[in-house]
Amino acid sequence: MPIGMILWRWDYRSGAEELGKYPKELDVSDKTMMQLYSQHLYGAQSDIVSMYVGALNIISVWTGSTHNYFLSLLLTIEEQPEDYKEVISDLLYYLIPFIEEDTFNTLLPSIYQRCTEFPSTNLEQRRAMMYGSNLNRAIFKTLSEEGCFYRDELKIWLEDILKTKLYNFEYIIDGLVQNDILKTSIVRGVDGTYVFLLKYLICFRAPPLDLSQKIKIAKDNELNQKILKKIRDFFKKYVPNEQDNIEIAGYIRQTNYWVIIDFLRKSYAKHSSLTKLKLHGVDQVMNLVNNLINSDIVDIVVDQNEEQVYFLKSDIILDFVPMNYMINQIYNMHVEDRKPDKLLLSYISILKENYLESH
Repeated sequence: MPIGMILWRWDYRSGAEELGKYPKELDVSDKTMMQLYSQHLYGAQSDIVSMYVGALNIISVWTGSTHNYFLSLLLTIEEQPEDYKEVISDLLYYLIPFIEEDTFNTLLPSIYQRCTEFPSTNLEQRRAMMYGSNLNRAIFKTLSEEGCFYRDELKIWLEDILKTKLYNFEYIIDGLVQNDILKTSIVRGVDGTYVFLLKYLICFRAPPLDLSQKIKIAKDNELNQKILKKIRDFFKKYVPNEQDNIEIAGYIRQTNYWVIIDFLRKSYAKHSSLTKLKLHGVDQVMNLVNNLINSDIVDIVVDQNEEQVYFLKSDIILDFVPMNYMINQIYNMHVEDRKPDKLLLSYISILKENYLESH
């Protein structure tokens, strides 16, 4: 578990200037920050570095000289800096607007908590983190409609949509490229570098299929019918919307909520079974369950013994949609002369190559 973290900046006259830290008693010497600054400035990869300082292992991320902000996470000697590489960069760029407004200090405890939890998160939770980013969702929405976009214009377009300065645009785009979600390429005969969408992340509710299958073979038919009726009634009226998707993805991102949801995917449960989740590190289990009930993710029925039974009413799906459907849209773009044919042909080739690699 990380020892702590420090947010700081570099002043070319006075050197390292501490902006905030957590916990407050954390002590990082000027000499250590000078070493980190030198590592950032002269290292092979300047934006993110790791180094040993005595009995400490430190991973540090830098915004670059435009802002000169640094976020450094202090680890024990046994911990691996690579485990925190993805999350620490996201969190620094998330903090920038709050640093500019001098409202960041109250956020540091929760930022630290997210750092400590990140190495143990699973693929589903990391997808939820990706979906929770306003910038990621705006990229997916824009490119799912356009397919490809001139890289420099995409930044301007997204800043206009989100009404904010995108300090982390390049970092986010490069991360999505590394995860085979986007591809950037220069197209012969067309000026500039273009961003192509290969697949995009969606989030929605779905009936809990694993639970439904188990209900069919369970013995208590009356209880099963009560549960199935509540599930059916909910999905008769369910209409997906982005605000709801953001809310439910937020539950998946948080480990304690994810443990409860995953437990109820397998079987319905009584109060006594749910409280045993404390053995898995889940505190205040029933408070969390009540929040899930209020969000229509979990519900309650009463069995023949008048005992309350908790069950998963709506599961949460986070998955990628391949861009194969774009072929029709590419044809329409050609007919309407919305994009150069060379660009559209290049996109078809990229989609074909991606399809062959994934099958």
